[in-house]
Amino acid sequence: MSQNIFEFRDYKDLIRAQAKRSGRGFKKLLAEAAQVQTTYISQVLGGEAHLSLEQAQAACPFLGLNRDESYFFLLLVQRARAGTVGLAQFLDDKIKQEQERNLLIQDRVKLKSALGEEAKAEYFSSWHYAAIHMLITIPQFQSPVEIAKRLRLPMAKVNNILQFLVSVGLVKKTDEKFLPGESQLYLEKSSPLISKHHTNWRMRAIDSLDRNAANDLHFSSAFTLTEEAAIQIRQILVQAIEDSVNVVKSAKEEQLMVMAIDLFDL
Repeated sequence: MSQNIFEFRDYKDLIRAQAKRSGRGFKKLLAEAAQVQTTYISQVLGGEAHLSLEQAQAACPFLGLNRDESYFFLLLVQRARAGTVGLAQFLDDKIKQEQERNLLIQDRVKLKSALGEEAKAEYFSSWHYAAIHMLITIPQFQSPVEIAKRLRLPMAKVNNILQFLVSVGLVKKTDEKFLPGESQLYLEKSSPLISKHHTNWRMRAIDSLDRNAANDLHFSSAFTLTEEAAIQIRQILVQAIEDSVNVVKSAKEEQLMVMAIDLFDL
């Protein structure tokens, strides 16, 4: 499914969105998947009728839903069919929990850390470590001299950081240059170092404001909105992060860039 299912609060809206993208013949194919008549699908989408849990589960593969998405879809069906206020509130809480779980970027991006806590503390103590770590993925910046020039750092600092990165397996050294290691690094949201990590890059973002480079992008705004709209915007931004990570994974290493996104409640 191309649209993020976790943006929806009504399973019928989800099906309607899929039908709009799919065009003619969708209802007939959905009916076959759910093992019901096409007229019943029309009654579900246009009236008060609902899919049963069995019918909804049978429709999940046709809708292109994976296991987590299917679970969420069935929660939405149960919520629509709820016959008491208590059950509706209970299912609302479960739906909100699944939406929040989906927003955890470490679940979406699937990165793991190979560093111990002491090594993490050093790595995230300054933006220099991550910058050098990423910069060596670009072929012309795989020597200390070129790294120092690009980041405008003292050679001694660059050498010390490279030595650390090699020692923890994030970088490997050959006779002529430094290359990326096999390990990937992700700092969990619950880590006590997360504040330092975000601060490091936001300080660099402030520096970039002074440069005012044509290719830099900055956006700041304060606004009011509903709780449902706030959830929708968070979903949009998380999807944008996931899409960006996928672009980065498939892109050739040519340019070092930083992305910092903030959305928070005052």
